[in-house]
Amino acid sequence: MSICVNIQRKRSYHSTGVVVNKNDWDAAKGKVKGTIRNAQSYNVTIGNKLSMLERELLAAVDRGDLSLKIAKVATRPSVSFYRYCESVFREMELKKQGTTATRYRNNLPSIKAYAGDELNIADIDKDWLKGYEDYCRTEKNARRSKEELISQNTIWSRFKMLRKVLLHAQEAGIIDTCPIGKKRGGHAMPVFEQVPKDYLTLDEVDKLLELMGGEGLTEHEDMVLSYFLVECTSGIRHSDWSRFKIEKLVDGEALRVRAKKTGEPVYVPIGPGSRLDRVLTHIREKEYQYTLTESAAANKTLKILAKVAGIGKAVTTHTGRHTAATLFLEKGFSRESVAEILGISIKVVDTYAKTTRQKLRNDFSRYGGL
Repeated sequence: MSICVNIQRKRSYHSTGVVVNKNDWDAAKGKVKGTIRNAQSYNVTIGNKLSMLERELLAAVDRGDLSLKIAKVATRPSVSFYRYCESVFREMELKKQGTTATRYRNNLPSIKAYAGDELNIADIDKDWLKGYEDYCRTEKNARRSKEELISQNTIWSRFKMLRKVLLHAQEAGIIDTCPIGKKRGGHAMPVFEQVPKDYLTLDEVDKLLELMGGEGLTEHEDMVLSYFLVECTSGIRHSDWSRFKIEKLVDGEALRVRAKKTGEPVYVPIGPGSRLDRVLTHIREKEYQYTLTESAAANKTLKILAKVAGIGKAVTTHTGRHTAATLFLEKGFSRESVAEILGISIKVVDTYAKTTRQKLRNDFSRYGGL
């Protein structure tokens, strides 16, 4: 499908990249019929192309190359924010960013609660964003206590999603400028607060290791504990519990913890007799296959296991990554190596380094010097 631009009897055709049957086109409404598959995505693509052509014609008018009478520029079509979000999220999923896309989708109910079901991208400006941030700061956390407000980092996460979508719309020519960001003259991005997270000491990891395979555990509890200990000793994410791989390398076995964006794998060597080796051997012997996708169920189990082990900390599936990062640093691993293993930035590694320095101060305060 192409868009025809007719200026002074000279026609030019611009492909939209959309291919549909003639019967699937609604000529009266100027869009693909909603009854066919991917209609919303197609219409957003066509709308993006129309907006781009409109901008080019307006630029020609500004330069004096065309008159308004000749250009006959149509009013910019309104683009539904929610529909456009879905097209952006689907694009992310195709790029294997499904987890992030799901997290971004979870922010839409809050926006609908503030703005309603009908919201155009062009309606989101600096004033709208200020109002939405003020609304977020008074919003109660539905997942926890009704008296508890949502966190600063939840607000930051919502605006991160908004920025992603609005920058995408800017690149597509739907809006002139993304209204988030002081440098763009827009609304300032909310600040992300670095909140210290609990991590397990090596002694606490060993307490959980002693529980593994115990008669008092159900098969489900033992499986969750085993995979959590893999996380504590290698730094994998909960989303990778069901898909990590053990591969034979030149100098022995190694755990494939993740792949870089370039597709290059990252491995953690499995030392014979190490904690990681013991856990992986147990998983092999029991033939465990982790199939849970949501972390909530695992978190409930980990809460019980921590209590049984006598660990007075709020242990969750993410505690394992914090544990791995902190213990690697305490073992003497470089910040660059820890960043490589966990797939995080040096800046984030620095927060773990601060944790280990705090522990050092606490130990000196508790035990004194030598």
